[in-house]
Amino acid sequence: MPRHKKDAATKNLEGSYRKDRDGTSNQASMTELIQVLPPVPSVIKTAYVKAAWKAQLSPLVTAQRFGLEDMVVLQEAFRSLDMAQRFQEKIDAMNDDDPRFASYASLVKNYRQQWFEIMRKFAVTPYDRMAMREILSGRIKPKGTADRMTE
Repeated sequence: MPRHKKDAATKNLEGSYRKDRDGTSNQASMTELIQVLPPVPSVIKTAYVKAAWKAQLSPLVTAQRFGLEDMVVLQEAFRSLDMAQRFQEKIDAMNDDDPRFASYASLVKNYRQQWFEIMRKFAVTPYDRMAMREILSGRIKPKGTADRMTE
């Protein structure tokens, strides 16, 4: 039976990565990994999301979990969170009987959910990191949308 070799990303997640032993990673040849925290994009306007950008992406940079091509996806994720925050601020300024309340609340929920779904792919929460570790090690297979809906 062939021995299963773990890639550098899996070893990094498990804490068994050593630069002297695992320095030639196949991940490094696939993409140029981001080494420095990118500046907050100009499309992000709210202070809350600017702080979230720094707080969420700093550990991802340290763990070498995203590359240059991921920046477009991450910018869109944080743009969604920014839109959610803007609508939340409008809700906070409204009267309770304002007819726009329900639609704005729905927009806040949908924008935040979009941000959350994108960020899950980068394993930003401890639960997501555990799931990624299981998938990368080959112990479990990721489930598609159809599989999750029919469980």
